[in-house]
Amino acid sequence: MRVHRADLLVECRETTTNLSRLGRDLARLPDPSRLRVVRQKKVEPLALSGDEAEEALRRRKERVNRVLNNVLACLNHAFDNEKVPTNAAWSKLKRFKGTERPRVRWLDLDETRRLINACAPDFRKIVQGALLTGARWSELRRIRVQDYDSEAGTVLIARTKRKKARHVYLTDEGRRAFVEWTTGSERAAAVFVWAEGSNWGSHDQHRPIAAAREACKLSDDVTFHVLRHYFSRPSMSRSRAKTL
Repeated sequence: MRVHRADLLVECRETTTNLSRLGRDLARLPDPSRLRVVRQKKVEPLALSGDEAEEALRRRKERVNRVLNNVLACLNHAFDNEKVPTNAAWSKLKRFKGTERPRVRWLDLDETRRLINACAPDFRKIVQGALLTGARWSELRRIRVQDYDSEAGTVLIARTKRKKARHVYLTDEGRRAFVEWTTGSERAAAVFVWAEGSNWGSHDQHRPIAAAREACKLSDDVTFHVLRHYFSRPSMSRSRAKTL
């Protein structure tokens, strides 16, 4: 890594080549979880074959893409602040394709009911909000009372991952829930807050969802993000109200 860092700083016009070489070299590095210690504490990669080897390569390429994202963010920041004259050296750099593995975990009705019952009251509310809207954690914690339109039965997600606002159409159960959650509150107030009234933080979902998951004996792959899938699952649309 020191060699690559030095190369990147030598001449800007060579950055594209150096970054591409850095990506290829990182992709060849073994996954730390696939290493074993042998005699004299020498570390070597475990032998893999077939599907395991293919999955290990995918993970390494995905890791390279994450590293390059950080490197490119730094370079673009330097360019935006006029620290370098041009971004031509890295603007054409290509990332590895097909490295993202979709999260395919679905909650069935029984799992959803058990998870809701295992949550603390304040966290249960935002879990239900995720199930009823399909919104991300970052979107839910920003929803205000004024974002709920009782006449249209929609919730405005003003700040999204794609930087484009959207409206979520609620089921009858969703409407009843938001009426209960917003009635009597100030328009600028957050809908989902801690029990003492403070706003949820950007990472405050991890511990509560883990505690609820353990309490109701669900697998470790049940994360807060998985709740979004329940909203978009067609087979759940008719029975969603009965569950929540």
